[in-house]
Amino acid sequence: MGQDQAFSDTPTSPPTMSNPHTAPSSTNPMAPSAADTASSSFQFDGRFHVLPADRTRLAKLHLVHSNYVPAQVDRHLNNILMNEAGHMWLSASTLSGRYWTGSLWYYVTPPQNETVKPELSLTGTDTDHGITHILPYGSDDKQVLIGLDNGSLELHSLGFSESAQDEKKPSYYYLDRVGTFQEHDDIVSGLVYTSGRSQIVSASHDKNLVLWDPSSLAKLGEITNAHRDLILDLAAHPKESHTLASASLDGRVPIWDIREKKLAQVVYKDENHVPCAVQFVPDEDHFMVVGSRSGQLILLDTRKADSPLSAHTASFSEQIHQINFRSSSSGHTFAASADSNVLKIFGISPNSDLVVQKANKKHTDFVRGMAWLTKSDKDDSSCDIPTLLSCGWDQKICWTQLD
Repeated sequence: MGQDQAFSDTPTSPPTMSNPHTAPSSTNPMAPSAADTASSSFQFDGRFHVLPADRTRLAKLHLVHSNYVPAQVDRHLNNILMNEAGHMWLSASTLSGRYWTGSLWYYVTPPQNETVKPELSLTGTDTDHGITHILPYGSDDKQVLIGLDNGSLELHSLGFSESAQDEKKPSYYYLDRVGTFQEHDDIVSGLVYTSGRSQIVSASHDKNLVLWDPSSLAKLGEITNAHRDLILDLAAHPKESHTLASASLDGRVPIWDIREKKLAQVVYKDENHVPCAVQFVPDEDHFMVVGSRSGQLILLDTRKADSPLSAHTASFSEQIHQINFRSSSSGHTFAASADSNVLKIFGISPNSDLVVQKANKKHTDFVRGMAWLTKSDKDDSSCDIPTLLSCGWDQKICWTQLD
């Protein structure tokens, strides 16, 4: 490790939780369980979907959107997260005004090839800052950890307010900001679990990596000055809980050994093709894909970092924004987006070539967040077709299916 890098492993207690936007509610023993959220959904009053914890009971309730749901979805959609129930978390930000703010949304049924509408959501909430990342949190589908552009993390939980005594009074779902955790001084640019969810790691434009306890969100340690320039992406090894990779504007992709608290090796270094996205290949020990500022996608064997296995030089004409692998036993498939309206899906051939399987221009502005669809309804034949959901700065959710 260079002299400008330092690692602190002194645990700290969790930061004080602040929650000025909590919706008024009391403890609700009738709130839906994780098993309930995995059930099939139904429409209530033809306006928006609900979680059927108890169909008979919910059918009698006067279910509405609470006053805490924003009136509109911000134009710049940034992140999609699909949970085990097939429901969608969505983040949006306002990036064109004097102040950058955001909003977080929960949809039981994801919109399909259309502009996002707030009235079709289960619920939503405003955030004081733009949202850069969403990470599932906890043992059920009702909590997420989000990274913000002010350097903080926020924990949000899906709650339910019910007027049990009077079925005519309004009842509603809401998103509760449980806590705020501030350890970075700049935009959160990466947020991942290590393998086995043993730790949470965040990266930031402040050039630091922070390690978090996944149960308490207490800070476990940090790597300061991990890079000489902004960190743009972070990836966790699929098998080794102590191994991470980061991509930076300094032109490097180093691998970090959290166990040894040091830099393990630099697997990519190119100031002409600066790395801005990185992901390990699922279920593999030594392979990763790096996306560059010049639009290249490069397949690397970390044991032979000086000799890339494959480079798709004509991937995009703009810098790569995100790489998202699909979990599958039938081969490695990943989607890539760039600073354009083009989305491409690639496969890795037996000869380690990157092959374009599909490309589209359904979006009319930059493609940002991507997520592979998983459905809890096993009777739906479409769940056998690989389906990618994408969001963009055109305020649309688009579906892309592989033939």
